[in-house]
Amino acid sequence: MKRLTLLLLTALAPAGQHHAMLVVDEMALLSFGLDTPDAIVKLSHAAEAAKYG
Repeated sequence: MKRLTLLLLTALAPAGQHHAMLVVDEMALLSFGLDTPDAIVKLSHAAEAAKYG
């Protein structure tokens, strides 16, 4: 039920309606460790690709 609710809420969000969802490794971003710079670059590239499609 929780997964279905999440899918429904995602579909109602503007990003879900425009199929512009980005999946992010939040631990890589928030840990501020050695993986953080690479995670930021990946996020930036994904955001640019979604923006210019």
